[in-house]
Amino acid sequence: MVGTGEKGYSGDGQSAVNARIGGDGTIDVAADGTLYLADRFSRRVRAVTPEGVIDTVPGTRAVRPPDNAGPAANGSVDRPWAAAAGKDGVLYVSGSEAVRRVAPDGSSTTLTDAVREGEDIAVDAGGNVYVSTRGRVRKIDPAGQVTTITGDGALDPANAEGKPATEVGTKSSTLSIAVDPRGTVYVVTHPDSLSHTKTSTLFTIGTDGVVRTVVGGGEPGFTGDGGPATEARVGRVLGGVAVDGAGTVYVHDSANGVVRAIGTDGVIRSVAPVEGAASYRSDLAVGPGGEIYVQGGARIQKLVRDAPASRQDRAPAHPARFPDAEPGAVRVVAEAKDISSSPVPAPGQSMSPPRLRIAEGPDGTRYYSDAAGNRVLRLASDGTSSVFAGTGEGGYGGDGAAATGASLSFPSGLDVGPDGSVYIADTGNNRVRKVDPTGVITTVAGNGQPGHPNNTSASGPATAAIVSPDDIAVGPDGSLYLAEGRNSRVSRVAPDGTITVVAGAGARYLWKADGHPAAEADFYQPVAVAVSRDGALYVLDASPYGVRPSVRMIDPRGTVRGVAGDSFRDAEEAGFGGDGGPGPAAELNNPHDIAVGPDGTLYIADTYNARIRAVDPAGVISSVAGTGQAADSGDGGPATTTGVDEPQAVSVGASGALHTVNLTGDRIRRIERGITTTAGIVAAPAPQPAATETGNETGNETGNEWSVQDLAVDHDGALLLAQQGRGLRALEVDGTSKWHYATDPALSRVTSVAVGPDGTRYFARDRIVYRATGDEPPVRVAGGGPAGNDGGDRVDPGQPATIAHLQVINDLALSPTGTLHIATDDGAYRLAGDGTLALTYRHTSAGAVNALAVDEADNVYIAAMEAGQVYRVTPTGERTTIAGTGDSSSPQDNDTDEALETTLSPTDVAATGAGTVFISSSAGIHRVTPEGTILRLVDNPFIDNRRGTIDSLALDHHGDLYYADHTSDQLKIVIQPGKISTPFSWSPVIWVGSAVIALAAATWLALSWRRSRAPAPPDAPGQQAQHTGPAGEAPDTDPAVNPS
Repeated sequence: MVGTGEKGYSGDGQSAVNARIGGDGTIDVAADGTLYLADRFSRRVRAVTPEGVIDTVPGTRAVRPPDNAGPAANGSVDRPWAAAAGKDGVLYVSGSEAVRRVAPDGSSTTLTDAVREGEDIAVDAGGNVYVSTRGRVRKIDPAGQVTTITGDGALDPANAEGKPATEVGTKSSTLSIAVDPRGTVYVVTHPDSLSHTKTSTLFTIGTDGVVRTVVGGGEPGFTGDGGPATEARVGRVLGGVAVDGAGTVYVHDSANGVVRAIGTDGVIRSVAPVEGAASYRSDLAVGPGGEIYVQGGARIQKLVRDAPASRQDRAPAHPARFPDAEPGAVRVVAEAKDISSSPVPAPGQSMSPPRLRIAEGPDGTRYYSDAAGNRVLRLASDGTSSVFAGTGEGGYGGDGAAATGASLSFPSGLDVGPDGSVYIADTGNNRVRKVDPTGVITTVAGNGQPGHPNNTSASGPATAAIVSPDDIAVGPDGSLYLAEGRNSRVSRVAPDGTITVVAGAGARYLWKADGHPAAEADFYQPVAVAVSRDGALYVLDASPYGVRPSVRMIDPRGTVRGVAGDSFRDAEEAGFGGDGGPGPAAELNNPHDIAVGPDGTLYIADTYNARIRAVDPAGVISSVAGTGQAADSGDGGPATTTGVDEPQAVSVGASGALHTVNLTGDRIRRIERGITTTAGIVAAPAPQPAATETGNETGNETGNEWSVQDLAVDHDGALLLAQQGRGLRALEVDGTSKWHYATDPALSRVTSVAVGPDGTRYFARDRIVYRATGDEPPVRVAGGGPAGNDGGDRVDPGQPATIAHLQVINDLALSPTGTLHIATDDGAYRLAGDGTLALTYRHTSAGAVNALAVDEADNVYIAAMEAGQVYRVTPTGERTTIAGTGDSSSPQDNDTDEALETTLSPTDVAATGAGTVFISSSAGIHRVTPEGTILRLVDNPFIDNRRGTIDSLALDHHGDLYYADHTSDQLKIVIQPGKISTPFSWSPVIWVGSAVIALAAATWLALSWRRSRAPAPPDAPGQQAQHTGPAGEAPDTDPAVNPS
């Protein structure tokens, strides 16, 4: 519901899902559904409306007492730590210095400064405020009187049942608290004060001051659902706690990754899993409608009662890939080289946006550093791109030859010299590269060794020095200036090739260095540099989270002073403000780049503020582009009312026109004379060749990594490829490919994929199954729950599938009606309509489930490779072997037309609606009809003494069968294998022929016996004499009984 997962501050006034938040603090929900977050990282309280818009609550930013007004490096700041919603829109905030009451109009009243560093806060119906701080729970009554209600005693809370709360000792523990409508206080102790063999304890303090244990305090585990909470086991760490209006208590069982609820009857149950919030510093809140919110890391999740996905009534209608091919024909769809790249092929597809740069040469040509793609692009005026330097493969090499054949590693900065030479901050290689006007690349600085923060000196030849360039700028005299964040310095490479440190070796920090030589200044992390025409050097000094973002200038005389960025704001206090005033008093928010115009105006890509800021020669700052909304908007309008998304790079050409690149790195905007236009879309690489009817039949000769683990046919005909460690790739019908959900960590290790008849996608990652419709974010539908004690699947009857613990998932299958089936090492399961899992098949001596398929009668087909058989399991649970002898160790080449007489080691299985089954193995692919006849469709011969597995079967709606051939490392297709005529069986012919031969032999023997007893007649005229063979041998033929 809130947060991108990236720690930071941004997004006020916009959708909370796209906002950045900190990873700590507490949450609470008001009666009107407004969610409050004490964003400790960004030093403010944020509010999220029921409509999903986030903003800063007025009056809740970090406040300095009057005696600390003015710049102070570590001045006293009342930083919000926790917040609780009271009546009538009043907000109670516990901070590092005091507890305050904030009215809806933003006015603030201090309740007490005797309670500091409050880790959690709650308020009851009578206006009493409870704050947990330093291992104690303090109560502040409406009159401001402060008392300690627990924490100063000596009793372990796990052994304090029925004792006064004042006798309980929790001083060394971090406490989470909540209060119910009756005034009962709930306290969660965290295990840092307990034995490692014990868990957190959740206990209550009644209005009588007596302790009652609710859950925890014993041995860790996951048991007890449906029984008394006092007898249940929880994980070692419990997170936040909350109580709804009916008195139901919710607690985040962090170690087990689930939210558990304890009713007023004391019975415990598991509600839902929570991903990515395993820290005990997570918090939990309950909304007025029963919604559960969990804060953990830089996200807040809203747990809702999710009904099963409604089926979309649409059938696939994509064309066949090879419409003219005959049934049984085998075609190559893709080879290893077509699907071996990682999901970072184009700037707009980067999995995490690096700091990119754009630069303009003296002839107007623009260059773009595609760091994730390990290359530099040349951009045409229409936005199309061509490779200027780098092969796309990370590494170091190619000096002295064409730059297009060189290897770069995460090039993050660049600039163009007066002669058109392009200088590249080859960050991953710890070098600076130069591409001269003829296109030849060389190294001009750096020996390849990584730098470190204490490396503040450099001298001698630049190519022998340690450099860590993040950005580069070319001075008027041809000198190169390097922003070295890792080395905390700015260095200069002179035209003669020697290097010196310009700034960063001193001890004067921030404003304390103003007016002093740059050599005495201390820089935290220089990330960008720019040089004006008069030689003034501008340095963007920042950190990964925008700590003290500021721009400092080193004038031609070597004196440093701040020109933009508010030093008054300490640490992570990013924000927006100061337009129309002096630059040093303005607030910036994680700026990524700077540039200087021909007239000396400084331009700042104020990234998280979604604006381009400008500091004119008089030192006044203003916004010249962007609205503060992290989105692009239409062209042709005034730049200050046109969205430029979150600009991460900015450059200025000789004409004074600005160019900026958004944070996703795929759109370039031009700002000229106050008007914004789109200068181009950074094009993706040229499409890969379309699928052909021929391919590399001799294996993977290109050295590309082959990582296909499963495939499915998407609704539009694309092949969805599960490539572990890379994500989910879609190979389109035209042969091009793209990545789905590339930025979603849940799908970075997809191992199985399946598509329903309505186009709904299902993915398995390790032990969890996700569902996704269209481009909507994936939703967990099964698995990921706490493990059982036996280490196998834990699927409890009646429990939500999302609470189940599954072994590593081997396969997924969808029935023709859209029911999901799951195969694990332990068994096969069906996801029922009520969201629970039903057991279909249990792994026994019959073999583990390697793969499964389902027909329209809901028969499930199980491939058990270890057992060497394929089973059919009916909806009533009856299991029948349909193929395989049960001996998977024998040679797999015994051709027979009886499926039960065929030796198999099945790796995958697919089924048509009518029950025709296709089975893959290292021997090839077989088809088994409902009558039990088997036919080998595809042979898998040895190639170069190597025979890999055939698996990953998938049928499309044309009846074409796709598979992965791991011998040749290719994706292939069998055209309509269901229409291949079964060859005429010679078995009855051979049987009848054998019988005739036997009968003829018997007749011949009888005649021979009779002739041997009768006298031999004389030869009759015209009759051929009977010839005999050697003594004791039968004649060669007997015309009377010759079977011919």
